[in-house]
Amino acid sequence: MSGDGFGLVGSTLDTKYRVDEVVGEGGFGIVYRGFHLVFEHPVAIKCLLIPASFDAAAQRLFLDRFKEEGKVLSRLSQHPNITRVFDFGETWSDKGAAIPYLVLEWLTGSDLEALLRRRIEQGLGPYSEQQAVSLLRPVIDAIGLAHRAGVAHRDLKPSNILLTETLQGATLKVLDFGVAKAMQEGEVTAASARKTTGMFRAYSPAYGAPEQFRSSVYGATGPWTDVHALGLLFVELTTGRPAYDGVEFADLYEAAVSPTRPTPRARGALVSDAFEAVIAKALARDPKDRYQDAGELLQALAEVVPAAVPSVPGAPSEHDIAAALTAASPKPTQVDPIAPTVEIAPHQPVPAPPEASSTTHRRLLARVAVPAVAAVLALGLGAGWWLWARSRDRAQAEIVGATIPVPAGSFAMGADDGAVDQRPVHGVQVNAFELDRTEVTVQAYSLCVNAGACTPSDAVFLVDVADRDRMQYDALCNWGKPGRADHPMNCVDYHQAEAFCAWAGKRLPTEQEWEFAARGGEQGRTFPWGEAKPGPKLVNACDRACSSMAAANGWKWTAVYDADDGHAATSPVGSYPDGAGRWGHLDLAGNVWEWTSTVYCPYEGDSKKCLPATRVARGGSWSSRYPGIFRGAYRTRFLMEYRSESVGFRCARSS
Repeated sequence: MSGDGFGLVGSTLDTKYRVDEVVGEGGFGIVYRGFHLVFEHPVAIKCLLIPASFDAAAQRLFLDRFKEEGKVLSRLSQHPNITRVFDFGETWSDKGAAIPYLVLEWLTGSDLEALLRRRIEQGLGPYSEQQAVSLLRPVIDAIGLAHRAGVAHRDLKPSNILLTETLQGATLKVLDFGVAKAMQEGEVTAASARKTTGMFRAYSPAYGAPEQFRSSVYGATGPWTDVHALGLLFVELTTGRPAYDGVEFADLYEAAVSPTRPTPRARGALVSDAFEAVIAKALARDPKDRYQDAGELLQALAEVVPAAVPSVPGAPSEHDIAAALTAASPKPTQVDPIAPTVEIAPHQPVPAPPEASSTTHRRLLARVAVPAVAAVLALGLGAGWWLWARSRDRAQAEIVGATIPVPAGSFAMGADDGAVDQRPVHGVQVNAFELDRTEVTVQAYSLCVNAGACTPSDAVFLVDVADRDRMQYDALCNWGKPGRADHPMNCVDYHQAEAFCAWAGKRLPTEQEWEFAARGGEQGRTFPWGEAKPGPKLVNACDRACSSMAAANGWKWTAVYDADDGHAATSPVGSYPDGAGRWGHLDLAGNVWEWTSTVYCPYEGDSKKCLPATRVARGGSWSSRYPGIFRGAYRTRFLMEYRSESVGFRCARSS
């Protein structure tokens, strides 16, 4: 494709990204196919055109907002169903004009528009409400994460949802979280200076909400705008045609603001009363009458169509995968340069996805590794090479995380003398499983990052600290710090921990499995090592050095014990063998909190009190300052996107 308006083809950005060819262009800028020279894989490079009408103030506002939103986008892209953002920066044209750019993962596949069109052409008809919910659930979950982070997409449409093949299998990806809001603010600033109004439109009218057409009447856009777009998508999936009639802007405007809403039944679909009611609320003309974010919509859909929620996040039906991946002409990611909007919006919760499976990873290994070994042997390289390869694989498996078997059994979970969420004590049966001997290290996590299955993380997120202290907290993250390769990988959220375990052919342990291992099964130990109180030879807790380090930063931390355990912050994994559990697991108490796969719920059994946007964490950390935290029954919870210097993980595997 021609049209290299920026003249960047053949150049290298930031010494890392080679610009190879133009793959898309529009009024907002140009998308290039590029190549990451360090990691040696293709990338998409989205370069934005700053309008000539922007004066110096408008340009500065746009660039500042672009950098701010680039940071938010990089955090959002840790969700498996949002296109990953690797980097963002600024370069210059040969005419001296600033060119901001985003570096994104390169994807191929078919978008939802092509998927639906192919289905209709094959005579399969539109989707049922169950199929539609199952298909869009990971998309709604991804948008829900954005809403919790204070971001609205504002241009959801079928062409911005891609079904692609990843190491984890077929996955839906939300594309084009862009910078139109920043562009719009720049236009407002420029228009104010020149006393004129621009014609900038930061949405697709065919999927626009009433407030996007007439904000003076219907109010501001926000997460509720995305809810409306999702409602339109459900109408299109269940009817086989767009929710709005017409192609002219005036026709689409009339349809969007009409008091007669384009619900599935209004457009001819045969759906249940409950489903019709949910979509009707999502499509309410007044934003105040809609679900206020994707989390509310997802919860309502789960109550109406519970069986439609897939067991693996991002996994459509087998037919959907086959139809999409055999569609003609794969579509590269980010080829629509007319980027939609990222908008800061109120922080809201959303239900979490179910646990991921490692089955796809094991199938991939079986499909690739076995033929590769057979081919090498057939070439006559001999048993010596094969033995060397096995030795190398065993060494790498040890780095990734050696597991220790835990037998099946039953135990009394909880503690009558513990906090209210540890009561009541109740019997639990646990099947046999394997649990990592130690927490996952930085060295092990780096193998996953190098394989492209994990994202690096060197900063805290959603941690309630003052801005002036954030750099000190970020410095406690182990990624990229010399001398910490054998320390636990911290500052990772639930999604990152889950991705690593899946890559390693494992999973995160359940809360029940974790407590069973920490308490020695039916022995019911108070602490992993037994009944002795926490001490400097048993656990890495906040000791005198930790307290002194905190005081130097102006934090008032009281040490757990008046002694030094050898480490002011995290320690190399396995540094406290005297604190081992019954079966030999190390650091089940202290060092870092450990993610589990379990949604936080009270033991009393009231599901309405569950917090689906959270996961349970166990074990306490190097900064814990209360001895009771290290008890095997102690539990806490974090939002799934929470990243802290005190949180890491270990993996498990079913026997």
